[in-house]
Amino acid sequence: MGGYNKFFPIIMWLEAHPVQMGYDMTTAQEFYEKSFADIASLHCNTVRPSNLPLDYADLFLRSAGKYNLKVIMDPQFGHKIIKKTVTQIQNEWESLKSVIKSSVIDLFSGHENFLGYVVADEPRMDQLEQWKLIVKMFHELDPLHPDFTVFNEPENLK
Repeated sequence: MGGYNKFFPIIMWLEAHPVQMGYDMTTAQEFYEKSFADIASLHCNTVRPSNLPLDYADLFLRSAGKYNLKVIMDPQFGHKIIKKTVTQIQNEWESLKSVIKSSVIDLFSGHENFLGYVVADEPRMDQLEQWKLIVKMFHELDPLHPDFTVFNEPENLK
């Protein structure tokens, strides 16, 4: 196939809130390392955490990196913004971008294994215009890291 070395993510979802799995901040690394060893043994190359508090993001990314796992982060900001109206998002555009940059994007810069963002999960048909604006916002802020969205209802993409 000469010369093509494209990355194709094989993703494993992980309930990543240590407390929900019986761990705390002092034992979270142990939980992550066990989880990542298992995920890597399944030949997955990417992990998508669910319910990960941002306080744990750095530890999560560093621990995943030890197992050569890429990470698609779900900072939950898109989920909050999608509940706003299109007009509210447009009126708050610059302030929303500022908060996302300082509270989300700046946290993940510098991690080589950071792959991209989940901007929203399963947006409803009546939220697609908001979803498009959120995708645009994240792309403006960090064009090097793509956005990801799960659509469980394909008819929403028509």
